[in-house]
Amino acid sequence: MKKVFKLAVTMMLMAAMVFSIMPVTKAEAAKTTNVTLYVGEAIYVTNYNKVKSVKSSKKSVVKAVKDKSRDYKANLFAKKTGTANITIKTVRGTMNYKITVKKAKFDFGYEVIPNYGVVFTAVNKTKQIFDTIKIHYTIKDINGATLVSDDARISALIPGKTSYSNSVYLNRDQFENFDPSSITVTLEEYDRMPGYTYKDASSSLKITSKDANVVSENEVDVDLRYENSSKKRLSGYVTVLFYNANGELKDISNRSIYLNSKGADSTKVMSSNWKSYDAVAGAYVNDTFGRIEIVKNVYTYAR
Repeated sequence: MKKVFKLAVTMMLMAAMVFSIMPVTKAEAAKTTNVTLYVGEAIYVTNYNKVKSVKSSKKSVVKAVKDKSRDYKANLFAKKTGTANITIKTVRGTMNYKITVKKAKFDFGYEVIPNYGVVFTAVNKTKQIFDTIKIHYTIKDINGATLVSDDARISALIPGKTSYSNSVYLNRDQFENFDPSSITVTLEEYDRMPGYTYKDASSSLKITSKDANVVSENEVDVDLRYENSSKKRLSGYVTVLFYNANGELKDISNRSIYLNSKGADSTKVMSSNWKSYDAVAGAYVNDTFGRIEIVKNVYTYAR
């Protein structure tokens, strides 16, 4: 049976900013352009003419400044949730922006791989697709001592769907003593292109898989073929989950997807985590393959 646990999550302001060129606004037209940003994101705007002045109606929500090295750019930083009106005057006209700042939200969990380690999961609770997020996790033992404290990335986060990290390995001593209930996760940063429109296109990716092949007592392979049925380029990830005969997660493989219109590709996914040390038995034991599960998190993006 799959074991998934909710985590206590601390939200942090991202230190790393995502920079993206917004669509150019004609200098002659002082119309207002609506833009949505998420807390911690940053963009620059330009009409390729020297910036004379920059003003934000709410500096606590969006900080707006001239670029010090390029006088034709203005930099906007999303500080907290709310709305701010930005006015950028250049030598050839004025650009007006209404910036709405929202907070990204993710529900985190994890699954234990017996005698091996942990896989982290994220469910995107916003309406926006993100290319990737960085999390910081801490795993402690039954006495409260830290076993592992590190960063991990989770890619292709589509609203309402589950995305997976790569597996985090724990050595034999760590696994025998670790306390699953002690795991904490902190969201550190997220990445997307604010000037682009993202759309879930998972249904456009057709996957054909052959029956898994048990190559040896420690290896299981599966051949996958991808086909893009749409007229747009697909990006994202395909996750292959390997389960044993008892329904326990044994291995995971995240595969990036980049397929042009009507494109196709194939790959072999290999799992080699079927022989592991069992502390109860006091010896290395072979596990029995049960099934695979394929998760598609694929999207399109365009200006």
